[in-house]
Amino acid sequence: MLSVGTFASYSAEMALNVVNVKGVEELVRFVDATDNSVKEAAMWSLSKVCEYGPQLFQYIATTGVFQKIADHLHSTDNKVKTQEMLQIFIQNSSNIQALLSMSDKIEVTLLPHMLNQRIIIRGDNDLSRREMVVYGELEAVQSIVTEPATELHHLKNALLKGFPDEAVRLTTPGLVTKLLDDVEHFHPDPN
Repeated sequence: MLSVGTFASYSAEMALNVVNVKGVEELVRFVDATDNSVKEAAMWSLSKVCEYGPQLFQYIATTGVFQKIADHLHSTDNKVKTQEMLQIFIQNSSNIQALLSMSDKIEVTLLPHMLNQRIIIRGDNDLSRREMVVYGELEAVQSIVTEPATELHHLKNALLKGFPDEAVRLTTPGLVTKLLDDVEHFHPDPN
């Protein structure tokens, strides 16, 4: 099983090959294993597949594996290991929307870690910041509800400060819906 993860970690093409031969589905089955070492190996291998972009991460998300992981989080036996496995996904994922979509299923303590990873990954990388805007991740970050003076609030603001004010304003959640509504109800002056 570790060989599959090692294979996938070589390149995006190799990771895609793992998907094409139904390797992801087999790895997902092992997430339910009773042996923790098997479960950890499956999660590590899956995290290697999703390193190469949001499409691969999204494919893995469609398998339902995150729900399985979340279910394991509530088991007292596997709580620490399962949180570690989720953190591997968070670290290797480049799709914050997929992560946020499962945030209601995972513990709130992982959200600060998730945002911190985005700050580290996005950093001064222009391409990464561009992808965050294009894939709607900047809007997703803005939609996170935070309490003032919390770590999560601080991290959210730190991430947003890495973008021009205009980009933050134009990706405000609900802005597109409001603009479309305004267009729909607009009546041009006949003169």
